[in-house]
Amino acid sequence: MYVYAKAQQNAHVSIGAISDAKGKTLTEAIHIANRLNEHFKSVFVDDSINDQLPVFERRRNQEDLGDVIISFEATLAYLNGLNPNKSIGVDNISPKVLKECAAQMTYPLTLIYNKALSEGSTPLAWKQSHVTPLLKKGSRLDAANYRPVSITSVPFSHRRLIHKLKAYGINGNVGKWIESFLTNRKQRTVLGNHSSDWTDVLSGVPQGSVLGPTLFIIYINDLTDNLKLVHKIYADDTELLQEIRPEFHDADCLILQNDLNIISEWSKEWLMELNVAKCKVMHLGHGNINHEYVMNDGNTSLIIAATDIDGDLGIFLSNDLKWNQHIQVATRRANMILGLLKKTFRSRDIKLWDKLYTTYVRPHLEFAVPVWCPYLKGNIKKIEKIQHKATKIPHDITSLPYAERCRRLNFTSLETRRRRGDLIQQFKLENGFEIINWHNPPLRRSPSNVLTRDFTYNNARHNFFTNRIVNDWNYLPLSCKKAPSINAFKSRID
Repeated sequence: MYVYAKAQQNAHVSIGAISDAKGKTLTEAIHIANRLNEHFKSVFVDDSINDQLPVFERRRNQEDLGDVIISFEATLAYLNGLNPNKSIGVDNISPKVLKECAAQMTYPLTLIYNKALSEGSTPLAWKQSHVTPLLKKGSRLDAANYRPVSITSVPFSHRRLIHKLKAYGINGNVGKWIESFLTNRKQRTVLGNHSSDWTDVLSGVPQGSVLGPTLFIIYINDLTDNLKLVHKIYADDTELLQEIRPEFHDADCLILQNDLNIISEWSKEWLMELNVAKCKVMHLGHGNINHEYVMNDGNTSLIIAATDIDGDLGIFLSNDLKWNQHIQVATRRANMILGLLKKTFRSRDIKLWDKLYTTYVRPHLEFAVPVWCPYLKGNIKKIEKIQHKATKIPHDITSLPYAERCRRLNFTSLETRRRRGDLIQQFKLENGFEIINWHNPPLRRSPSNVLTRDFTYNNARHNFFTNRIVNDWNYLPLSCKKAPSINAFKSRID
């Protein structure tokens, strides 16, 4: 339904003009497509075959992966497990057709797969990609502001990846097939009924492919091998964390700078260009003197820009440890989607709006909420206001008080849902359903899972999950805490 709503609002905007390399404005679709394709090609990594490969030590003590044969049973199980609602792939065959014809398709597909593996070859049709340009931000006339939806966001060297795969013991027909899958790929940019010329894809893997994320992880897996600091990696985002102690300021800053230098050297050696302009440093603490750090961009050292606010996996962090900015972003997004749905769907049926709100709006107000749960009255009210507005849309309950509207929809307040969510999160942690390596783990006073608060003068720490959960958790009867499953726990606290 949300896809329908976006389509009704003409969310897709065509590219009417773009500038070429000399600044001349192009307006014909075919010329625009070719210009964009030229730009997308320019970001590829051209790994010369004369270049000496970096040393990469063998990573396996076990036997190498030998030849693999795909069984009919494996093919049938995979076809039966397809989601029929997914979009068609590059072969233009709907997953629904493949699933419903699984019994008939299993034999020929298994033969095709095993032949491809035995020959170490990939059909040419599987190596051709159509690129859809999407505007990221900035001027629509600048080709650099468009992102190609087909390849990975970070292109990497095919030749160096194959070098690493061999070090991990991926040889035999699988290794040969992956090499074929990566090489001699082509792409073209498509705008409506117009397509650019084909161009060679020199690096990266197809976006959306099953193999792509695995190959990318293998490629960057050794990035942090020599780092000294605490580090976190998610996809192509890497974070370093360092405590700068006043009495060891210079030494602590040097350790962080050395780790940044290691990352720069790794990226140069493995031909994975760093976008230094997107790298940020966030200084925390009142006594922080905001030391400047640098990273290499080619042969130039650039100062990493400092930031007060930055997004991290969908959550906006602030250097004052407050959540005002994140709450503003979340409520703005939820409000925008609510307005879009209200404008698109004229029906004010209560069942329809129950589904629309809980599916497309409320998740934006509750994404990762145990991390940023609001404690200021203004923020609590700002979030609840979205549900106030949503519950007024169905005609049957428009004039009723908020509490009664929620009762008719079987809703609770968002504040109540957050407290319930905290309890569920704590139950998961207590019983090993989720694991967090706490720097300061919650303290327990007795075998009955009674928690103890940390004493702190800091509002952010005072309202952090491990502190705010204490009273609600301790109030629960032991029968709830000892529930045999998550669903049983939910039933008992409800």
